Amino acid sequence: MEDNKTNMAGNEIIFRMGEETGIVIEKTKEQFEHSLFREQYKQAFDCISHMMQSKHPLEADISAANVVAFCGDRGEGKTSCMRSVLHILTDIEVHNAAQISLGVSENLQPENNFALEMLDPSFFDEKHNIVELVLGQLYEQVIQDNKSFKEKDYPRAKGYQEMMRTFAEAQSCLSALAKKEDIYDSMNELSALAASVRLRRALGDLFKVYLEYFNKKKLIICIDDLDLNMKEAYPMAENIRKYLCNEYCIILMAVKVDQLSNAIQSAIRKEIKDTNIISDVHITDMAYKYLTKFMPENNRILMPSPDDIADKKLKVYDRNGVLLPNVQPNKVKEVIVRLIFNKTRYLFYNSRSNSAIVPHNLRDMRQLIGILTDMSDIYNGTENRIEDILQKNKLIFKNYFYQSWVNNLSLKDKDFARQLVTYKDINSINKFVVAHLSQRISDGGKIDTLFDDIVLKENRSHNISVGDVYYIVRQIETITTDKEIDLLLFFVRSYYSMHLYELYDEITTENAMRDDILASHSRGERVRIYKYDSLYEGTNKLQRFLNGGYFTYNPGSLVSDRSDERDDSINLHRDIKAINGERLAELIGDVNDVFLSAKNKTKEEKEILFTESFKQRVRRCEYFILTTTHQLKDGKVIRDRTAVEPPFIGEYDSIKKRYLSFDFLAIFYNIINLRYAFERFGKEGRMFCKYVARYDWSLVSQFLFSLPENKWPTTAERKIIYHCYHRMLSDGCIRVSEVQQSIIEELTKNRLSNKHRDKGSNTYKLRMAYKDIQDLEISLYPYLDENTEELYKIPFKFLSPIIDFLQKEVEDNFNTIFMLSTDISKDAENEFYSYFPKAKKSGAHKRNSIIFILRKDHPELPEKHMKFWKSILTEDSYENKTDWISQCVNNIDKLKKYIKTK
Repeated sequence: MEDNKTNMAGNEIIFRMGEETGIVIEKTKEQFEHSLFREQYKQAFDCISHMMQSKHPLEADISAANVVAFCGDRGEGKTSCMRSVLHILTDIEVHNAAQISLGVSENLQPENNFALEMLDPSFFDEKHNIVELVLGQLYEQVIQDNKSFKEKDYPRAKGYQEMMRTFAEAQSCLSALAKKEDIYDSMNELSALAASVRLRRALGDLFKVYLEYFNKKKLIICIDDLDLNMKEAYPMAENIRKYLCNEYCIILMAVKVDQLSNAIQSAIRKEIKDTNIISDVHITDMAYKYLTKFMPENNRILMPSPDDIADKKLKVYDRNGVLLPNVQPNKVKEVIVRLIFNKTRYLFYNSRSNSAIVPHNLRDMRQLIGILTDMSDIYNGTENRIEDILQKNKLIFKNYFYQSWVNNLSLKDKDFARQLVTYKDINSINKFVVAHLSQRISDGGKIDTLFDDIVLKENRSHNISVGDVYYIVRQIETITTDKEIDLLLFFVRSYYSMHLYELYDEITTENAMRDDILASHSRGERVRIYKYDSLYEGTNKLQRFLNGGYFTYNPGSLVSDRSDERDDSINLHRDIKAINGERLAELIGDVNDVFLSAKNKTKEEKEILFTESFKQRVRRCEYFILTTTHQLKDGKVIRDRTAVEPPFIGEYDSIKKRYLSFDFLAIFYNIINLRYAFERFGKEGRMFCKYVARYDWSLVSQFLFSLPENKWPTTAERKIIYHCYHRMLSDGCIRVSEVQQSIIEELTKNRLSNKHRDKGSNTYKLRMAYKDIQDLEISLYPYLDENTEELYKIPFKFLSPIIDFLQKEVEDNFNTIFMLSTDISKDAENEFYSYFPKAKKSGAHKRNSIIFILRKDHPELPEKHMKFWKSILTEDSYENKTDWISQCVNNIDKLKKYIKTK
């Protein structure tokens, strides 16, 4: 019975740098104690011990009773495990070490075993088979030994002569078998057929005499990767089964069973010329039964599964045998993802199961650990040097991921991946990815309306966002059980994480920060950070890649809808909805007037002017600016992905007569270019941005920094501002797809479970949603030292000012913008009544009556085109006149298409 120390050791794996490639043969007590193959060794020794003790008459059918098969996929350690077992069986020192650590049976003494050199089936062909190679190796050993013994050693000489006789008999049988195809005489043909039976007996006699000659009990033959030689795999298996399976021999074999089965099935099909005689199912069954007899299940040593390997604890030693201090002993899957983060800052998670970045076989795992441990440690340099080291490490890892890891993908997905990696048009990447994903599940049926809208072929590339890609991935993940698709989705998520990180690095360089934050707007000019074309003037690369946002979701799916009162669809949702752009523009203008009036006032006078109520109005403007995604033609949040111009780019036109699309998660998108978010509101927005950056009570200043009043920072102060902005982006800029996924899942879970159960106002529900995001405090990895734990969390601290604002906000004041009241716009309403004067006095409430009233003013409106009317009047009947009037006002453009004006 093993002690606790041994049991604990069995749960650890030791990796020594330099062992990334090639066969690793374990020989020492320490290696056996920490071996991944402890259970495999024990199973193999139990099987071999039973063979040692059993006695089989040569005539008995003992086919494969002496075959021990080490089974697994490529790179799972079959050969290393088999060769280590061979050394335990033939080397006294290794055997003793294994006996202490593994409890090897006493009857497996190395002095009783004679082993041949490893046989490589790749050298076999139709003229050279495995039996000949075994005979050749046996004969070579005899010749070498014959040189050492003296002629007067008569017993040994007599044994030698007997052995030569059995060699000659075996060779004669082999020659007869080789000539059987050239025989024409029927009696000679029968003789050749009998040679097969005689060869089996001759080999048995040879092995017996051979072992007696060398004073051994068992001959051990090792065959590596029998299945690799697909053409000769079945003939070799037959030769082993017919001629090498006897009581004097133990065969150790490394094999991938599935591939050997395919080789056997192929051979059977070749022998059965008329494939209609027997079905593929029967051929598969025949191969299965053959393998069960050739390699009984009890004789198969299965290599550790990927999950077994990933859950073992890992220790890494350098080439001098020193334990690496920066690789904490932990589970393999945790060590690998943490090493990737420590060396590159790329994040991978083992959330639902082992991350696909964790290799699924031992060879690839060793190679990846070797690549990572060989990378320079980013903590071992000066501040300037760290960035150089990080960029070099990232390049090494990307080369591994895009050149080696992609081989896990199917052929069609691998081609897509390699095209994606070299894709140059940053605005079209998302469309390219969506097109491939939709094609891969084209037979999966309808998923949902939003999904179908995103994958339309006529959509413009610049209107497909990163959020759209994540939405498509998320929906596919919920329906697929296909491992190929799972790997494809993992690749897409990983690509986006790495690419987002690269673009984040670009926009957070000091020069980019200076252009974004500090450029002068005294002449009312727009910032030109990256010149792309007229549409994208003032945007940065990350914005152009995001194409509108990190998040795409169905309205009402993340924050609970309003249910406390009857309301129309415009005001139903809280997470995505239309807001009153006119009111927001008016409020921005009003606060700008107050700021302007304070221009030459003293600090004390400003304190009187800037009341708490005024500060809250300023923060209200900031909040809605930062949660606005684009301008709407009416009060319905319908994104037109076929639009020629991206709706989220450029200044808002005639803002006072337009509605804006509100998305409470748009703040993650807008903070990546704060100045641009304000500039969308035109001259008033640019002025407002300049003002709010000066006061520490504004949201922007709380995000970033407090600036001296009445002037932009001096040259000396710019470093501080750059650092603050960079720190905010580091906290709020989403660079990892799993972080985006976690936010969506947490909010969805809380909404479905009705976590915030009280009736709740709009400000309360939104505040709690932001608080839920902040409470996630997404940890990069568990089990970290307390002193460094804070460094490895994403706290979203920039949301704190937003939460504080919403907590202090007066609901009615908030709703003047947030809620589209029935009095949406007096101008718009007056415009409607100018076309439909009879509607002003009407008391109609039912749809047909309303249509009748509207057609009184304009008979050219369609009478029975109900699809058209239902798009304007969403209810069959209305309790209040203001309800249907507001819907008509929102859809005035649709009505005007039919109205004939003089």
